[in-house]
Amino acid sequence: MADLHSISFASIGDQELYSTISDFVGASLPQGDRQQETYVVDFKQEWGEKSLRAVAGFANTFGGVIVIGVSENAGRADQIIGVDSNKEITTQIASSIASNITPTPDYDIAECAIPAAPSKRLAIIRVRPRNRVHFLLKGDRPVYIRNQDQAIPAPAAELRALIERERFDAERGQLSVEPFSLFPADFKITRARDAGTPQERMRNRTDSQSFMQVIVQPRRVLTVSLDYGFEEHFKDLVAANFSQFQEAVSGGVATEDDSRSRSAYLYKNYRSDLDQEARWAILSSGVIGFATSIGFSMPRLSWSLPDVAANIATTLSLANAVLTAEGYYGEIDFFVNVEPGGGVLLTEGSGFAPLQRKDYYPRPWPIVIPQYKERPVHLRGSVTERLDFNQRFNKSKQALARILNQLLRDMGYAADLVSLSHALG
Repeated sequence: MADLHSISFASIGDQELYSTISDFVGASLPQGDRQQETYVVDFKQEWGEKSLRAVAGFANTFGGVIVIGVSENAGRADQIIGVDSNKEITTQIASSIASNITPTPDYDIAECAIPAAPSKRLAIIRVRPRNRVHFLLKGDRPVYIRNQDQAIPAPAAELRALIERERFDAERGQLSVEPFSLFPADFKITRARDAGTPQERMRNRTDSQSFMQVIVQPRRVLTVSLDYGFEEHFKDLVAANFSQFQEAVSGGVATEDDSRSRSAYLYKNYRSDLDQEARWAILSSGVIGFATSIGFSMPRLSWSLPDVAANIATTLSLANAVLTAEGYYGEIDFFVNVEPGGGVLLTEGSGFAPLQRKDYYPRPWPIVIPQYKERPVHLRGSVTERLDFNQRFNKSKQALARILNQLLRDMGYAADLVSLSHALG
């Protein structure tokens, strides 16, 4: 199905936009199979006050798209009717939004004619969420939120949450807290020392010089109830998303442990055959972290780009599962830190089976670094990316490709973004 959430309005023609809207709503399908109105999709037969409520509701919640000129039946797209107009309607809609919603939401808008009826036009409005409270100046209900398939006046508790989110965002922007400092000391990854008996090497461990950390921080402070039941649920989600670690435990080559405090839970996994540690953490504020070693001396220090990609992707999947269960669908800040420690980067899936996450990428990768030369990598890679609802759930592969590309450029490599997207897809 065509994606109105991400298509570039600036580079699409009139006919192509109409075809995209037609495909999106499912105009050729039986009515019961057409696109449904959701948290992030709405249809309006014409522009009016209800359309303004939809824009304000999307801006205060998860963002979304509104198609003007499409009727709906039982919450699904019905007929492409269009709005009567022989001239552009985007200016009229933009003026209406600017005059009736404050602050003005962050949105894109485009329109097209219906080929079979040139005097009828369709408009598409794509609203992005922001950590601001958007007020509707018309009517006696000033604040709207999105609730499933409709815009509703914000209940008192939701209004308070919106105000606290805006205040927290402003305060966090001023404080600029380093996200990795939020986690317990034992979130660090260690490795066995090179000298001594096996028992001495395991007892006297040292900080690993080759590791990665991924942090997912919701843009609103949550209140996660950390108790035994939640800890068990969190471990189940880890096992479902990072199956290779769970399989190592089941196969007897890995052990697991955990630790906790009032506001944090840390789940640990150690794989003895590779001297590989992994840590997953959840804070009561909803911040989620993952850390693991990425370099293995077999016999040289080597690490795998597909492994790094899989770990980033599955951390996002884990975070989405946790945050969705907490009722949070909003923006997140996504932090990745890779310390290669001088290890050799392996960019393809062949020849190094212990490093390849076959559970996630069963096929060999394409060459993503066209002029790759095998050399020890000493430069750290670090990325911060903000992901909205659509990027988290619908366009995560594209977002992850951008993150990997930035990491590789930090470390002195020029990757091909198309090949990266293909490898992740």
